[in-house]
Amino acid sequence: MVFIRQTFNKRRGRVILIIKFRSYNAKSLGGQVAKKKATSWDSTVWTARRTVKALVLLGVVMLGTSGYLWWHNVRSNPQRVFWAAIDNSLSSSSVTRRVGQEANGQGQIQFLQLQASPRNVVTGNSRVFQGASAQTSITNINTDLIGLPSADYARYSNLASSKPGANFSGVENVWGKAQSQDGLTSGQIYNQTVLGMVPIANLSLADRRTIVDNFKANHVYQVDYSKVKRSRSGGRPVYEFNVTIDPKPYVAELKDFAMRTGLTHLAKINPNDYTTTAKVVFAMKVDVWSQEIVSITNQSSGQELQFSGYDSLDKVVKAPQTNTTLQDLQTKLQAIQ
Repeated sequence: MVFIRQTFNKRRGRVILIIKFRSYNAKSLGGQVAKKKATSWDSTVWTARRTVKALVLLGVVMLGTSGYLWWHNVRSNPQRVFWAAIDNSLSSSSVTRRVGQEANGQGQIQFLQLQASPRNVVTGNSRVFQGASAQTSITNINTDLIGLPSADYARYSNLASSKPGANFSGVENVWGKAQSQDGLTSGQIYNQTVLGMVPIANLSLADRRTIVDNFKANHVYQVDYSKVKRSRSGGRPVYEFNVTIDPKPYVAELKDFAMRTGLTHLAKINPNDYTTTAKVVFAMKVDVWSQEIVSITNQSSGQELQFSGYDSLDKVVKAPQTNTTLQDLQTKLQAIQ
């Protein structure tokens, strides 16, 4: 490598250029160059990593913000939650329903489990308990229930009486049957479970869309979404809707629902006969997260239906073989009183 240095010679009064030649070890020179390159590369990598981290953090913040906005404005919107609950009720393979009233040591509690299509069966238990009175000496009646679209089955068990020596041998643990005589699907247990204020079924997507669209277009359910009550139950958010049913369009849509689920006993009902029927008001609670109905309370009677265990049941239920009618069992039980 060549070095050129300029100096002034005082003695001769002139400028002298001093030229020196210096040799470098190739390995030493390469090391310095490599060190400079390494330093530059490390700086570039560090800058790139910092940029990536910033972008990732920004993405997480944006994702969280958009998720919150979607949940607050879309998923948990009261109107959306209400109609999602109606749609989910129409796509339920099974559900458990509880209804009960207790006061002063007496009451009735009923549990029913519905298995919709393809099983189409209701199983459950009803318990009536009361103190002895002038009307009856029986203080406890357990009834096992099976409901099919066209038949009802019931069996009394755990009967108790205040009358000494009461004999239930001809009544207890005997299945009784109530069969439709007109060939229609008029089984009471099954139909009362399925055809509620909000019908329950396991319909196809196309049928659900048609029914929900008709419910909306015909104003079957009238809801003031600005008055929705918000609460929590078991740590989960719940909406409570005050709902009014207009009987005429409701019956019309119930006929269509029955036809789509294979029920035939509503075919001859005329919705126009319900034009002057008083509207029905009920409170419906919905789990915001699952968008499933939690309870329905009839405002006039105060009766509350509680729902749970959606899509959690799938078991084969065989109809009992019996020659005893349900009417015979009821007659014998009344005779013991």
